[in-house]
Amino acid sequence: MRIKNRKSYVTKSVESFAPEKIVYKIAHWGYLLLLFSMFAYFIYYLYLGFVTYDGFGHVKVKKTSLSAVFDGKIKALPLSEGQDFDKNALIAKLSPAIRCKVEPVAIAEIPKEDKRIAQLAYDIRVNQIRARQLKQSLAALPDQQEQQMLRRALELSYDDSKRQITAAKLDSEAFFLREKLAVQRKMLAALQQQTQAAIQAIIPSAPIASTCLDEIVAAPFKGVVRRLLLQKSEFAKRGAPIAIVERENAEVRIEAFLDKSDLQYLAIGQTVSITFPDGIESMGLVQNIHSSAYAFPELEWKHYEPLDTSIRLHITPVDKTAAVLWRNYDLLRVRIRGDHQ
Repeated sequence: MRIKNRKSYVTKSVESFAPEKIVYKIAHWGYLLLLFSMFAYFIYYLYLGFVTYDGFGHVKVKKTSLSAVFDGKIKALPLSEGQDFDKNALIAKLSPAIRCKVEPVAIAEIPKEDKRIAQLAYDIRVNQIRARQLKQSLAALPDQQEQQMLRRALELSYDDSKRQITAAKLDSEAFFLREKLAVQRKMLAALQQQTQAAIQAIIPSAPIASTCLDEIVAAPFKGVVRRLLLQKSEFAKRGAPIAIVERENAEVRIEAFLDKSDLQYLAIGQTVSITFPDGIESMGLVQNIHSSAYAFPELEWKHYEPLDTSIRLHITPVDKTAAVLWRNYDLLRVRIRGDHQ
């Protein structure tokens, strides 16, 4: 049998490496870079925990609630939310309620001059009656003169001197009463003015007794309307807020809460970093440091023990530029960060 030899492809030379693609190299180094970044962030986070403290807070801009003194229906509400207004501008106009009346004033608060006014009014009335009687008596004198002439014609005796004395006495008394009435009227007018001024001092906003005028709610300062709690034609209760307004360049601050363990690093006047929701950063100053339970009347309890509290900070802007920036983030949540001191 004849055997046919086949050609061999086995070589004794060094074998070559498989070709490498650039995509695989990029992915390999990308994974390594990601792991290194995660490790570096973890180290940085631990470092910040040792040298800084952080927490969260809310921006609060000071606002004012405007309300009515009396109950009434809103007749006019010319402003809208977000609209600017000047001082003494009309905020709301209310018509009085059906049973609109002035609050009673204690008797002890009424001025004592009221008794003097009553006494003067009584004296004037009595003197007016007396003057009227004197006038009638003087008017009757001519009739007596006619009777005198008739008696003389009849040769009857008549005491003329007595009549003259009576007429002079009546004239003198009438003149005295006229002068006395003039003085009493002046005193009455002066006492009435003093009493009215004293009553207005006690009740400066009291309406006229016979009727109730429309109540005007005016702006106490220049500012902007933030919220309208009632609408036109709605009924407003006495003392209930109608509008919430904000003064121009109103006070603004951040109320932040931190863990009680950070109390050792806090100090009045310390500078902290503020980060707003859109990433913008600003600086603030620590104004006050309180317990978070300071603003609440009662403590919360759990298992017969009060719950632990945190630290509450009041942070103010460092300058006017920062204050203008902060007002744009009213009631928004921000992040607080400060260095250990």
